[in-house]
Amino acid sequence: MIGASMEFIAELSRPWTPATLALGVALLVIGQFYYLTPDRDILISLTMALVAYAAATWYYGSHFKCKS
Repeated sequence: MIGASMEFIAELSRPWTPATLALGVALLVIGQFYYLTPDRDILISLTMALVAYAAATWYYGSHFKCKS
Protein backbone atom coordinates (compact mmCIF):
# COMPACT_ATOMS: atom_id res chain seq x y z
CA MET A 1 0.00 0.00 0.00
CA ILE A 2 2.83 2.40 0.80
CA GLY A 3 4.53 1.56 -2.49
CA ALA A 4 1.36 2.39 -4.39
CA SER A 5 1.07 5.80 -2.75
CA MET A 6 4.73 6.54 -3.45
CA GLU A 7 4.19 5.64 -7.12
CA PHE A 8 1.18 7.97 -7.19
CA ILE A 9 3.20 10.85 -5.72
CA ALA A 10 6.07 10.15 -8.10
CA GLU A 11 3.70 10.22 -11.06
CA LEU A 12 2.21 13.55 -9.98
CA SER A 13 5.64 15.11 -9.59
CA ARG A 14 6.91 14.31 -13.08
CA PRO A 15 7.96 17.55 -14.79
CA TRP A 16 5.31 17.51 -17.51
CA THR A 17 2.33 16.99 -15.19
CA PRO A 18 2.59 20.28 -13.23
CA ALA A 19 3.35 22.09 -16.48
CA THR A 20 0.23 20.60 -18.06
CA LEU A 21 -1.79 21.51 -14.97
CA ALA A 22 -0.56 25.12 -15.16
CA LEU A 23 -1.39 25.31 -18.87
CA GLY A 24 -4.86 23.87 -18.27
CA VAL A 25 -5.59 26.27 -15.41
CA ALA A 26 -4.38 29.18 -17.51
CA LEU A 27 -6.67 28.19 -20.38
CA LEU A 28 -9.64 27.76 -18.06
CA VAL A 29 -9.08 31.17 -16.46
CA ILE A 30 -8.51 32.89 -19.81
CA GLY A 31 -11.64 31.22 -21.17
CA GLN A 32 -13.64 32.50 -18.22
CA PHE A 33 -12.64 36.07 -18.99
CA TYR A 34 -13.05 35.64 -22.75
CA TYR A 35 -16.54 34.12 -22.74
CA LEU A 36 -17.84 35.98 -19.64
CA THR A 37 -20.31 33.26 -18.74
CA PRO A 38 -22.03 33.91 -15.40
CA ASP A 39 -22.02 30.25 -14.35
CA ARG A 40 -18.23 29.78 -14.40
CA ASP A 41 -15.75 31.47 -12.17
CA ILE A 42 -12.11 30.98 -11.35
CA LEU A 43 -12.76 28.81 -8.28
CA ILE A 44 -14.77 26.32 -10.34
CA SER A 45 -12.02 26.29 -12.97
CA LEU A 46 -9.36 25.57 -10.34
CA THR A 47 -11.49 22.85 -8.77
CA MET A 48 -12.04 21.13 -12.11
CA ALA A 49 -8.34 21.27 -12.97
CA LEU A 50 -7.15 19.97 -9.59
CA VAL A 51 -9.65 17.10 -9.52
CA ALA A 52 -8.68 16.10 -13.06
CA TYR A 53 -4.98 16.36 -12.12
CA ALA A 54 -5.40 14.08 -9.12
CA ALA A 55 -7.80 11.61 -10.74
CA ALA A 56 -6.07 11.22 -14.11
CA THR A 57 -3.10 9.32 -12.71
CA TRP A 58 -5.35 7.00 -10.72
CA TYR A 59 -7.65 6.37 -13.68
CA TYR A 60 -4.80 5.80 -16.10
CA GLY A 61 -3.12 3.32 -13.76
CA SER A 62 -6.27 1.40 -12.86
CA HIS A 63 -7.55 1.30 -16.44
CA PHE A 64 -4.40 -0.14 -17.93
CA LYS A 65 -3.66 -2.49 -15.04
CA CYS A 66 -7.07 -4.07 -15.54
CA LYS A 67 -6.53 -4.45 -19.29
CA SER A 68 -3.18 -6.23 -18.99
